[in-house]
Amino acid sequence: TRKPDGTAILNPNLKSETFESWMYFPSQSNGNSVIAQKLNVSSSGLYYGFTLSLSQSTSPLSGVVGFTLNSGSYTLHISASVSKSVWNHFAVVWDRNQTELRTKVFINKQLVTQSAQVDIGFIPNDGALFYIGSGSAFPCPGPTSTFIPQETLSGALKDFRIWHKAKSALEIEAGTIKPLYAQDDLVLSFRFNEPSGSNSAIVIDSSGKGAHGTLSTTGVATSI
Repeated sequence: TRKPDGTAILNPNLKSETFESWMYFPSQSNGNSVIAQKLNVSSSGLYYGFTLSLSQSTSPLSGVVGFTLNSGSYTLHISASVSKSVWNHFAVVWDRNQTELRTKVFINKQLVTQSAQVDIGFIPNDGALFYIGSGSAFPCPGPTSTFIPQETLSGALKDFRIWHKAKSALEIEAGTIKPLYAQDDLVLSFRFNEPSGSNSAIVIDSSGKGAHGTLSTTGVATSI
C-alpha cells in the first residue's frame, strides 16, 4: 500500500514516529525474538530500518524489550525491562523535532528511559516488508554486535499502532483509555480482534490507510 507520491505508508520521511502496543509475555524463559520489524539491506550490506525485539532471558518474571534504528553505519538502540504474565503498554517515541532529537520509552504510560540527542536522517527502506512476530538478524549493540532471532515471538499483542508524530505522555495515556478513530498521523492500527474461528488470513488495519496484513504461522506481514 502506497501514498499518492508512491512512497510506502510506513515511510515517515523526516517526520517523528511513535510505536505503541499492549504486550503480554508468558511466565517462562525466552530466546531472542522480533516483535516488529521493517528492515532493508542495501547491496553494500548496510541495514536501514527499525526493529522492536525481545531479548533472550531465563527469567520467568521479566524480559527486555528493545527498539533499534539502523541507518547505514549508524545504530541507535534503547531498551527497558517489562514484567511477564501481565499486560504492559509499551510505547517508543522517536522524536525528530529539532528541540528533542531523541528516542523515549514509555511503559504503562510512564517515561522510563530516553536516548541521547542524535539527528538521524532519511531511512531508505520502502522496499522492505513490515513483519510482526518474526524477522531477521540486524546490527545491535551487545557482545556479538548482531541480534539474531532464535524463535518466533511467544506472547500476545493488541492495539498495535504506528503514528507519524511524537506522541506526548498525555496523548499516550489518553490513547489507552479512549476509543481510537482514523487520524491523519495514524498510519497503522492492528487491533488483533478478528472473529475467532474465522478462516480469513487477513489482519485488518483500522487506521483507515488500508494497510491490511496477512497472517501466517510465523506472524503477520504487510507490504507497507
